[in-house]
Amino acid sequence: MILLPARIEQSLFDAQAPKLIKYLDTVPAARAHGLVAQVYEQMRREFQLVPPVTLHAPNPELLAGVWSMLRETIVAGPVDRTLREVVCEAVSQINQCAFCVDAHSTLLTGSAQKHTADAIRDNRADQINDPVVRSVAQWAMANRTPGAEVLSHPPFTAQDAPEIIGSAVCFHYIDRMVSAFLSDAPVPLPSWLRWLRGTVVRVTGSTVGKRIMALQVEPGHAVGSPPEAQPSREFSWAQPKPAVAAAIGRLEAVIETDGQKTLPEPVRDLVAQRVAGWNGEHPSISRSWVETAVGSLEEPDRPAGRLTLLVALAPYQLDETVIQGFREHYPSDSSLLAAAAWASFTATRRIAGWLTPAATTD
Repeated sequence: MILLPARIEQSLFDAQAPKLIKYLDTVPAARAHGLVAQVYEQMRREFQLVPPVTLHAPNPELLAGVWSMLRETIVAGPVDRTLREVVCEAVSQINQCAFCVDAHSTLLTGSAQKHTADAIRDNRADQINDPVVRSVAQWAMANRTPGAEVLSHPPFTAQDAPEIIGSAVCFHYIDRMVSAFLSDAPVPLPSWLRWLRGTVVRVTGSTVGKRIMALQVEPGHAVGSPPEAQPSREFSWAQPKPAVAAAIGRLEAVIETDGQKTLPEPVRDLVAQRVAGWNGEHPSISRSWVETAVGSLEEPDRPAGRLTLLVALAPYQLDETVIQGFREHYPSDSSLLAAAAWASFTATRRIAGWLTPAATTD
């Protein structure tokens, strides 16, 4: 199949992607300036203006940090892109992020791996034909099971670990933000057309996905990166690749600074305590667990506690009432993004610690 002309593809993304973002004012490419415009330009060349990244645009430094992490873990460098997309889809599947499952199914379809994408969607990694791809998919699908043997002894080399573990970590963060702020699918379909989902994934994969998967991107050149910082010890597996470690460290520094400025200390302490005792399980369908947890906070802090606990541990349970409650105390988009990003990264850092292979454990 002939690839979409670049101009048509870009027009579609420019017009449609901002419409998928909820609760935040979007920054369309035509209105982007300064750091946002620089990040957008590089994303266009090296990937695409995808809303899981561009939703961060109301905070330019956060946008740059998220793009830097995604670029260095998933897009740049010599590690097999197919393996990294397998990790991204599998992580999104266990995080119940339908949008990202569809997006990465599209990219895998673009590299002639539709069977692999379908197996992951069906939670049947054992049906993947290629033994290397199968073992990496099984590792990724065990990401929420700390102590699993496959996490301690992963099916990839220490040299490839920064990008492969980094791809998983990137999407543990992004899945939470997507569940909070995006629609359920990259190409929304009315209920009576849902049967076309497979066709949409296949056609988009053979055009847009094929182009993206063929790109070659050099590590270490993300634009607009925040000041360099070393990441926390939970990310020690990234150290063999300085560009990966720097990207994660820079994003962590931005998120921690913004989170401390925005969220009251009792809220941050509550979330940190709950995440420290969390072992990857999905909370109950009822949100009673959230109400019990925030009961320990003063009344004015409860909306922020409710939002951040949900983003960290069950982002798919977040809804407009939670957003509105938070907005009554923190009306700006930058505050909403800061709180959600801090919560998402707090949970991500917890997961990153238990993904550290046994050979590199301190």
